[in-house]
Amino acid sequence: DFAAGAATGHDVIDLDHTLFADFGAVAAALSQAADNAVITAGADAITLVGVNSANLVAADFAFH
Repeated sequence: DFAAGAATGHDVIDLDHTLFADFGAVAAALSQAADNAVITAGADAITLVGVNSANLVAADFAFH
């Protein structure tokens, strides 16, 4: 289970900076599909089951 937000113990998704430079790029690729947040990059996608995309913040992502 993914814990979104900046509170202590929240989860972090580590992304390659060549796909997403920063949270703004992730936000632009983010959509909501029913109860799931979906981040799309070309033909690939990350689906966060049971996560509302509005709850995702920059602290949920690291870029390397």
